[in-house]
Amino acid sequence: MNYKNKVLLAIIIIKVSTFIWFLSQGGLNVISGVWGSYQTEVLIEYFQPMESFISTGIYDPDLRMPGYGIVYLLPRLLTNQMNACNILLIIQLVISIISVYLLAE
Repeated sequence: MNYKNKVLLAIIIIKVSTFIWFLSQGGLNVISGVWGSYQTEVLIEYFQPMESFISTGIYDPDLRMPGYGIVYLLPRLLTNQMNACNILLIIQLVISIISVYLLAE
């Protein structure tokens, strides 16, 4: 294993360790069963419009830009709200690791 791969592996280990540490911290739990402690009422503002869209076909209330909601929509169509939020956390971790790898290239 060359030096570059060792550094990338170390960065990935640090990212995953940090991710696990944040998930293990107790705190506010706005959506029951969602991993992590840094949920706030603002979290609902990101997901409520998509929940409304799923149930009524209307994207309302339109308080936030729809980008994050669109990413949330696919896992939400496949599973419940709690699992969709947890899937988003995993997606964010994977994208973060890929971005570190690509930046190192």
